[in-house]
Amino acid sequence: MASESPETTPELNSVEYWQTRTQAMTDKLFQLREDYADAHNEGKSLRNEVAFLRYDADQAKREVAPLREATERARQCLDAFRGSGASSTPSK
Repeated sequence: MASESPETTPELNSVEYWQTRTQAMTDKLFQLREDYADAHNEGKSLRNEVAFLRYDADQAKREVAPLREATERARQCLDAFRGSGASSTPSK
């Protein structure tokens, strides 16, 4: 008993088979399009979030820079004070 080749099977010659197969492929295509759109939108959202985080980081750097400079100046003054031999305790 020889098996039938795929081209001659009744199923492949059936209109219902091809309609069902076409509908399944169409449904899958629409699902893939939706998934792509969702991923694209999520990517845009993540890019926006990264941009905001970078802005916040830059803003924080700008706010911290003067504090670092003031700390360094205070350190230099303290070092100069210590180097001058002056006492850090008030005299009576």
